Amino acid sequence: VFVLAYAPRNEFVVGEPFRFDLDLYIRRGVPVGGAEISRQPTFDGFKRVDLFEDKSQARRYRRSVRIGRTTYDVHPLDRSMLIALGAGERILGEAEIKARISRGFRVQYKKVIAQPLRVRVVEPPARGQPRSFVPGAVGIFKFTGSLEPRTVKPGERILLELQVSGE
Repeated sequence: VFVLAYAPRNEFVVGEPFRFDLDLYIRRGVPVGGAEISRQPTFDGFKRVDLFEDKSQARRYRRSVRIGRTTYDVHPLDRSMLIALGAGERILGEAEIKARISRGFRVQYKKVIAQPLRVRVVEPPARGQPRSFVPGAVGIFKFTGSLEPRTVKPGERILLELQVSGE
């Protein structure tokens, strides 16, 4: 039984969104009767958006993988979108999992710690930035708008109003 934290690369740009995964790997045949996150992953220096609306969605992402000669059942624990808020060296995913292993009448609890990911976050390149570039314009933005008239013929003018809000 082990836990693996995953990000697609080890270097990101401030404001760049990327997916973070935390998975529990259980060797096929090991009777794990349950697992829970006893210490949440660390996301210091990042804005985090949980990609599971509810934890029951995690079942859809279960899979099996073969590593060497061993087959593991992979159980997703976390799927997040992260956005780096500032430049520097960061550590992601330092989480602790408590797994319940049952063998007959004997129940054993095993503490499993995810190896942290070390990532580097850099500032966006200055070259090519528009004059209106705003560093740190990072977060969740919502666009709402209206369109008048709603139906037009080709070549006719329309009025599109957009409103941007964010957190």
